[in-house]
Amino acid sequence: MTLEVDLPFLPPPELRGNSRNAHWSVRHRKARARRDAVAVRLRELPELPDPLWEAVIITYHVRYCGKPIDRDNLIMGMKPALDALKGEVILEDSPEVVRHIDVTYTPVARVDI
Repeated sequence: MTLEVDLPFLPPPELRGNSRNAHWSVRHRKARARRDAVAVRLRELPELPDPLWEAVIITYHVRYCGKPIDRDNLIMGMKPALDALKGEVILEDSPEVVRHIDVTYTPVARVDI
């Protein structure tokens, strides 16, 4: 079974691995906001998968304009999304369950508002 959750945002710089200057309270607040946003998206899905999948391969499909986020920093910044999956009892966040995390990049044109 495949679970697809479309998120309209990339992780903010404060949650990425190369953000060393962000205060812990800022990182915590932004992580909680991302985790809550993903949980809301999961609750909006018409059908949730059976709880606690045994093995998962996660792929982040990233649409970007400009310079793409480094793969490792993106994965680190998406940790709150994994926490939301754990919080909604969809998967257990452990190396035995999350077997692999992959990233695909798709460039898009910049839109000025």
